[in-house]
Amino acid sequence: MIYGAFIFRFFGVLVLWVFDAFYSLLIRKKIKTFREIWIGPKSDDFADHAAYELKQIIIGVIFILICCSLLMNVSL
Repeated sequence: MIYGAFIFRFFGVLVLWVFDAFYSLLIRKKIKTFREIWIGPKSDDFADHAAYELKQIIIGVIFILICCSLLMNVSL
């Protein structure tokens, strides 16, 4: 279960990083690194940090489900 959360979080951060890089290029500001998005904003509150990680995991799950459904619909 922990490995799944790590994999889903990786893909969630990857999606966020790609969208952030594209948005940063459009408005011409500094692009955040993958590590900056992975670590997230600095907060002393554990609940804020847990919610940030959960958001990344949920985005990763949605991304993987979309990729799987697209791959299953491809006819060779």
